[in-house]
Amino acid sequence: MSERLGQLINIGTSSKGNAFFVEIKRDGFDKPFGLLLDCGFTYDKIAKSLREYGKSVNDIDAILVTHEHLDHCVGVKEMVDRGKRVFAPPSVFNRIGVTVNETYHVKGLTRKGIADGIMVLPIPLTHLELDGTNILNYGYVIDVNNDFRIMYITDTKYVEYNLRPFPSDVIIVEANFEIRRMNVYIDSAVGFEKEHYKRVLNSHMSVQHTAKWLSNMDLSKTRLIILMHLTSNSKNVNTFDFREIVEKKLKSVGKKHIPQIKVGKMNGGFQ
Repeated sequence: MSERLGQLINIGTSSKGNAFFVEIKRDGFDKPFGLLLDCGFTYDKIAKSLREYGKSVNDIDAILVTHEHLDHCVGVKEMVDRGKRVFAPPSVFNRIGVTVNETYHVKGLTRKGIADGIMVLPIPLTHLELDGTNILNYGYVIDVNNDFRIMYITDTKYVEYNLRPFPSDVIIVEANFEIRRMNVYIDSAVGFEKEHYKRVLNSHMSVQHTAKWLSNMDLSKTRLIILMHLTSNSKNVNTFDFREIVEKKLKSVGKKHIPQIKVGKMNGGFQ
């Protein structure tokens, strides 16, 4: 993994904003390729966060966006205006009022090259609006030089497609809430807050669901799992140890290899 993966920076991950910066080393290139996964913060916020890790916006070579909710795409217009290459579902560009060449549109289950040696496969995911309709949302399987793979899955109640044929070196996946605590929130909430929590329950993966999904995956080559978008427990993740829940599930199904597991913090960095 170390031969392909450079820095991996969590700029932030929660309902307030999501963005991960990943450096990818490719054959024949001296400089790593900088990929931003989701763009849910302003240009200035992203620039400031990258500077704290010795990087800059100039190190972003492409941006890959999952869907049109602002906590995933609010910074897209500023990035496009500054000449950044943003790949996303057409609905993202429509939402923020930006016109781009169709080359930058991604389509479900259709592989797209975003740079030399880097191919992306968008995976349709189920994510609901407040009115119960499904929003166009993609997870991504990112292949580098046919020997390194990153899987990025967020904002979905479940993963419909069988992704076992895509064993990945790095898996970045949503584990939005702990199911017992979420049920307590729903029982005690009233009005809009109750409806909000119900929507979260029906459109995001709990850590228990994520653990079960991971337990059914081929993790033979996986070296790193990042749990992200912990909206309901972000400030207080130790109350329920998400890492322990996943590790325990993987061990319970007999996984001989347990990857390193990191938890993305709401305001950036990892626990």
